[in-house]
Amino acid sequence: MVLELHVWGPAFGLPSIDAQCLATVAYLKQCLPPSDWRLIPCSDPSVVPTSGLPVLKVDSTWVHGFGGIVNFLREHSLGKCDLDQDLNAQQRADTIAFFSFLESRGQPLLDLSLYVSSENYTEWTRPALAQILPWPKQWILPHRLRDAAKVRSEHLGLSSLDIEAASTEDGDTGARGAGNIPKNLVAKPKQTVASMLGKIGQQNQFRLDAVTSDFFEPLSDLVNKSGGQSWVFGTGQASSLDCLLLGYMALMNPPLIPPRRWLQDALVSRYPVLLEWTTNFRQECFGGPVSASDVFSSPTSEMRTSHPCLPWHSPTSVSIQNIGSTFLTASLDSLPIVSRYSSGRIRRTSPQSTKVDGTKTTMVHVSPYPLFGGLGVVGSALGAYMAYYMYRGSSKSRSRAQYGTGVAKRNMTSQRDFGEAGRMLGLI
Repeated sequence: MVLELHVWGPAFGLPSIDAQCLATVAYLKQCLPPSDWRLIPCSDPSVVPTSGLPVLKVDSTWVHGFGGIVNFLREHSLGKCDLDQDLNAQQRADTIAFFSFLESRGQPLLDLSLYVSSENYTEWTRPALAQILPWPKQWILPHRLRDAAKVRSEHLGLSSLDIEAASTEDGDTGARGAGNIPKNLVAKPKQTVASMLGKIGQQNQFRLDAVTSDFFEPLSDLVNKSGGQSWVFGTGQASSLDCLLLGYMALMNPPLIPPRRWLQDALVSRYPVLLEWTTNFRQECFGGPVSASDVFSSPTSEMRTSHPCLPWHSPTSVSIQNIGSTFLTASLDSLPIVSRYSSGRIRRTSPQSTKVDGTKTTMVHVSPYPLFGGLGVVGSALGAYMAYYMYRGSSKSRSRAQYGTGVAKRNMTSQRDFGEAGRMLGLI
């Protein structure tokens, strides 16, 4: 039985653009031989029943999330896929604590760097997503992911990293002169990343330094115990904590560096041991840099030859049903109630919970007739959508007809009440 691991596609030279997907890849890399599993890059999360990644397919069962996959492998491998079986009680407690720490502190930092920072998002993240996502999701999903990232990171108080179509100071000055707009009527430009990191706003720079230090300090202390040359608990084998830590740290220090590299600068200047640990084990688990074009455009045999470190397999093709569902979802999201539900669902499900102790594994058993079920849902939703607009159109037609009848009656009444005198006085 060969396991299938579906993950977000490659970006920035890494096998995936998602931290938990990278962590799951590292886990399977450490506990299974390449012949026992396949790594399938996914360009559309809706093609899997869980509508979320990473997901592990075992026969007709789909297991969702890093924590769920780790639990599933532990329970069904008789200990062969349990990387934590040799840890003592203290190390297991540390694992649970750092799992929570990485999710609560690491994900918001990645959100700031990948999505909230306008320059990184525009020049780095959005083009990477465009290479992963199929049409038309490449025009729809990145904005949703960014909105969800803003919500997850807003508590850090660094929303000014988002400059949302703000112009530079020089551009605003030129526009003022061209339009002869009074200076006091022109809104001040929002702070840019450049202003935070050099021009002005030293207070924001201190805040950014404090946030990165709060995250890197405990991790640096953890890695320093092993000297940065071995896994965090100083054993010869990786643990689940090593895999999750590598997933987050690899995205914070990828082979391809973003335009605004404040996370990388902090690692280089203040945490060299943590940087060395990340670089060494990133190479060991993921191999050399890989791009989206390498895995989405090449056959399986060619992928495994050019990137032998991981058992790459050709991705699932996107069907007409998925494309139609994307258009329908985008149309329904324009309705206020549906859009609020959709955005709330994205915020609740991203990132997934990573707890691996005392949690219930999330599994989905797939019906043997998923196509007909999917077509039924899409057809029902489309029918309801069309009925709603037909109802609106008929309501407007009735309103116009009633309005025209009322006007005619009023005109007849006016002519009858005022007669010739009314015409002379302009009352009709």
